[in-house]
Amino acid sequence: MKQWTSWLVLLLALCGVPESWAANPGSWEYFVDHFVTPEGRVVDIFQDKISHSEGQGYGMLLAVTHKDEATFDLLWQWTQSHLQVRRSDALAVWSWGKRPTGELAPIDFNNASDGDIYIAWALLLAHERWNRPDYSEQAMRIIRSIRRFLLLERYGYTMLLPGYYGFVDKESVTLNPSYWVLPAFQLFARFDDRLLWQRVHDEALRLLRDGSGEGLQLIPDWLQLNRDGVTIHPEKPPLFGYEAIRVVLFLTWDDKLATMPAIGQLLDRIEQSGQFPRFIDLKKGVSAKEEGSAGFYAVMARAATALKRNDLAELLWQKAREKVSYEKDDYYSQVLYLLARMGVTP
Repeated sequence: MKQWTSWLVLLLALCGVPESWAANPGSWEYFVDHFVTPEGRVVDIFQDKISHSEGQGYGMLLAVTHKDEATFDLLWQWTQSHLQVRRSDALAVWSWGKRPTGELAPIDFNNASDGDIYIAWALLLAHERWNRPDYSEQAMRIIRSIRRFLLLERYGYTMLLPGYYGFVDKESVTLNPSYWVLPAFQLFARFDDRLLWQRVHDEALRLLRDGSGEGLQLIPDWLQLNRDGVTIHPEKPPLFGYEAIRVVLFLTWDDKLATMPAIGQLLDRIEQSGQFPRFIDLKKGVSAKEEGSAGFYAVMARAATALKRNDLAELLWQKAREKVSYEKDDYYSQVLYLLARMGVTP
């Protein structure tokens, strides 16, 4: 059997079988082979193979950082053809997949701001990496639409809305902190209105500080802003979890972990308990019994490294590596793992 296996490996190599066949979960090659269709669509296997603007943006960003121009072009072409179909702006529809009729098409024509930000950010980085002025022009179309339709000044703050429709009423604004991709705002400031984007960046940090003042002082997945201030959203689960884990990554990329000292305290809890929960209820102060995914562990490992807690970081990385090997179909965990592994700020 061992001899047959060796011959099989050699045969695959000689026949030019894609390297991704042998790639391990947690690698870029595995991600492309497992989650990117030949047409350039990133699929979420756990959600009936739906595609999101966020997923396309993640894929494009990772393609740039892995110097994979062919995959980047494939992802961008599909995104343009299938998601940038709104008539009044350059924002992407946020979800695309199988409708009840069986047709593959946009499912929801609203946008998701983080998807648009990742796509524009990746285009600017691709322009810089591969000297493609057309990419910067396409990014600027998106950035102008973000600036026009998604930025709001209210109650003393300048903020990015989660989407075009459904987040503002007469009395309050619903906010998702995990959409505030801090280093992207810094790059937008270089290419567009410098003062505006620097203000958006700084105001996002202020909202993070002001919004993490309750309970364990971690940022929740969702905030509500009204004339009395910013609080955990009263109509959504009061969790630090699936959404807010990305805030830790953004603060790490942006070298702004000091904005949220509770992250260091969270690392203390992880070190003492030996595990990181899938979510923490910020109102009750209790944690889920289920462990977080490999991606969660990778993000916290990256934060521990940034805080010079190297022994803990290595333990968390080890845990992440172990878990990612059997979370083979978990698109979100694989994405977080890859993003956290990037050695420097993208």
